[in-house]
Amino acid sequence: MCGGREDVRATTLHSVLREQPPPEFRSFGCHAEEDGTKTETRADSWRSYDQEQLGFHRLLCRGGSSPPLVRWTPNSPSHQKAKMLVLLAGIFVVHIATVIMLFVSTIANVWVVSDVSRASVGLWKNCSNGNCDGPLPYADDDALKAVQAFMILSIIFSVISLVVFVFQLFTMEKGNRFFLSGATMLVCWLCIMVGASIYTHHYGSSYGSIYIKSHHGYCFILTWICFCFSFIIGILYLVLRKK
Repeated sequence: MCGGREDVRATTLHSVLREQPPPEFRSFGCHAEEDGTKTETRADSWRSYDQEQLGFHRLLCRGGSSPPLVRWTPNSPSHQKAKMLVLLAGIFVVHIATVIMLFVSTIANVWVVSDVSRASVGLWKNCSNGNCDGPLPYADDDALKAVQAFMILSIIFSVISLVVFVFQLFTMEKGNRFFLSGATMLVCWLCIMVGASIYTHHYGSSYGSIYIKSHHGYCFILTWICFCFSFIIGILYLVLRKK
């Protein structure tokens, strides 16, 4: 509420409010009292405003007990920046989760699990009754070595992409895209696709398994989840712009 009590100030206030204020002021109320009557003028959908008139407007309304009301609209720059920060934070969390799942799926030996006994196999060892010291019967196969190499490369590229993203987040100029982070993450996605496809073809199917009855373990499932996440993250890095 403005503290003006003279006709001159009330008239000036009305004339100022007829102008177009800045875009951040979407809804603004200012009152003038004269002989016990209250006059309210409200301006909506403001687009532009002269700085000199804006300063005079603030000067008129400074006498009240509370500052002028400013409504935070969804189209304001502050709201858009907040949405971008939330989106980047979500991508960062998913990226970290992808790196962790890649580590677990590559290290743990639970790619194929037996339905008959407590046994499982992975990329490195053959586990039986909780003991993972047994060698794989196909340890010398070129296909298994290719899977091991591609899974290790996927971990390396995912970590590099995460580090590059954090570096670009603090050093890159506004308006640019995260091309390097996205390209590195897509290389990680390609390595996961090749490694998981080779393992599925040679050892994940029923005729390639060493067990009579078996099913896929959680490491195999995590690998394909990382395949989806890495592709989505890589595309988002290429599309998003820093604001």
